[in-house]
Amino acid sequence: MIIDNSEGLLHLENGNRFFGTPPKLIDSTIEFIGSDNILYCEPGVVLNHSLIRFHGDRGVAVLGENKFEYKIWMPLFSDCVCFFGRNNYMNGTLNIVLSERKHFFAGNDGLYYIGFWARNADPHLIYSIKTGRRLNPSKSIFIGDHVWIGQSSMLLKGAKIDSGSIVGAKALVSGKHIPHNTVWAGNPARQIARDIFWDTTSVNRWTSEMTEACITYDGLLKQYPEKKPDEAIFRYEPGACIPYETMDALFDRFTADERLEYLKTFLADAAKNRFVHTK
Repeated sequence: MIIDNSEGLLHLENGNRFFGTPPKLIDSTIEFIGSDNILYCEPGVVLNHSLIRFHGDRGVAVLGENKFEYKIWMPLFSDCVCFFGRNNYMNGTLNIVLSERKHFFAGNDGLYYIGFWARNADPHLIYSIKTGRRLNPSKSIFIGDHVWIGQSSMLLKGAKIDSGSIVGAKALVSGKHIPHNTVWAGNPARQIARDIFWDTTSVNRWTSEMTEACITYDGLLKQYPEKKPDEAIFRYEPGACIPYETMDALFDRFTADERLEYLKTFLADAAKNRFVHTK
């Protein structure tokens, strides 16, 4: 059954449920094919040219409050979780395919460019000739806060990206844990810089005077006094960090209702260094 595209009306059957504030839909559809799925939206969610389709049962999707429009194409299969925190900018459609009971999690204040793909499964099977064992199990994908994902990048199973980092254009990240405040690029992605931080200010319309004035971050702060120094620099705090492995295990174990309640805690408490796992 479909959430009506014209008025945002909710018509749900087969145990599928909606919680929160109905999203505004612009040429978008949210479709429930299975049963007992949950969609939760905070106020201010606008879906533009998007498709969210619950193909299976007991899936959970959480969309946090956003001053930007969501642009998502996402088939979501049984027992999968999709979470977006607050105020993630999407320059183009994000393509996310979730299957085999594994998940996609993205924190707050991310920057996602056109051509983005995320797949937590291959999805076809690969086995070892010698042992007969499967070689490509599906794995969840985790993205921290204030992460910049470049144009035409692809995140595959097991990708974990800590807060403050950058994944370059056309990079492929598979099975890697990217530390905070680093830059990764290439196929396969490798670290090309560390101890960096990035700012959301766009240089597209800058004059030569603006370029010269902002050659240092102190210069940028003079031009934009509302910015907060060090807000994009993250640090390891043992008591603050939340292990991705712990989150993954709880997603796997919880019921759909328990997943929702757990995910709502990430909206309520956005401790700065929660997704920083190394010094």
